[in-house]
Amino acid sequence: HGGLFSIVYLKSPGFGSGSIQLRLVGDKRKHYEGRLEVFYDNEWGTICDDDFSIEAAHVACRELGFLGAVA
Repeated sequence: HGGLFSIVYLKSPGFGSGSIQLRLVGDKRKHYEGRLEVFYDNEWGTICDDDFSIEAAHVACRELGFLGAVA
């Protein structure tokens, strides 16, 4: 693989006493695009795009500090 990547993550109020952490992984020269991952059960995992709506993308993007998503 050996590609360049950047990681941005955010802690948000979650369920119970924990928190939800999101990060965007991809080419560090393109900090505004990448693969969305979530920290769950003590490990990072890719979010499946099956049934991932544009509304969910808007929420994730806003949580990461962006204005929103484009389809």
